[in-house]
Amino acid sequence: HGPEAALHALAPIPLDTHYALAVKADLLAQTGHIPEAADHFRQAANHTSNNAERAFLLDRATALDRQTEHP
Repeated sequence: HGPEAALHALAPIPLDTHYALAVKADLLAQTGHIPEAADHFRQAANHTSNNAERAFLLDRATALDRQTEHP
């Protein structure tokens, strides 16, 4: 149960789509792995051709970056 269990369940799934990368990013953020989560959101943004999705994912990464700059 919870984000740690979800990360474990996600482990065998290839991170070859922006959806999978975004899910992992969100779970990492929920478990306090903020820099790694921001990196996964940026990777997800690089894997989508949809401008709205890219903007959303980059916004999430930026928000997480700000958390690490000003905890």
